[in-house]
Amino acid sequence: MLFPFYNIAAHAKRCLFTVYAVFTFFVIKITMIEFEKKLCRNKARNLRASFTDEYRLSSERKVLEYIPKLHLLEHQILGFYWPKNDEFNVKFVIEKLHMEGFKISLPVVSEEKEDKKLIFRMFDTTDDLKMGKFNIFEPKKNKKEVVPDVLFVPFLAFDLKGYRLGYGGGYYDITINYIKKIEKKVLKVVGIGYFSQMIEAVPFQKFDEKMDGILTEKGYFEIQK
Repeated sequence: MLFPFYNIAAHAKRCLFTVYAVFTFFVIKITMIEFEKKLCRNKARNLRASFTDEYRLSSERKVLEYIPKLHLLEHQILGFYWPKNDEFNVKFVIEKLHMEGFKISLPVVSEEKEDKKLIFRMFDTTDDLKMGKFNIFEPKKNKKEVVPDVLFVPFLAFDLKGYRLGYGGGYYDITINYIKKIEKKVLKVVGIGYFSQMIEAVPFQKFDEKMDGILTEKGYFEIQK
């Protein structure tokens, strides 16, 4: 009479072991990807810091030639970032598109620690910006909040599959996901940076949002879906 109970207990033990093994596998896999990302970030930061001023300036002007390949529409709201430290300087792009009549917006980081969703406010090139979180300039509170149609994002590294390596905070991934799924808006995500930042494969996880295209001094690369 004890055998059935013994078999049930043995089967339950095997099931628990299987669940534990699968759980351990995924934990190790996630940890390995995060470690790989950290190594890539360090290498990418050092590479970007090594770029000469001549290379930066020529690249930041050269990308202007490839903007028409994005087929932007005048009614679209364009979301940019305000460059910090040695990030790709998008100010030339912002000035050009603003002069052509496009609507420009910039992100604002919430003061709430747990809220990583960026909001966007309209920006005019004559506006005075205020210092926000992480010492990044952003539009003042009196500027209209908008949801961009096209979002230009920075990166430490990128690959031609459309994956970007950011700083690890998750702000852009969370924002892109929110705009697409909650705002129900068709959002085009364009990475902008130096061609030298391209690597063979960016380590990614399921929550990492892909870009639709990459704009560099070597041209505009549309990502095949």
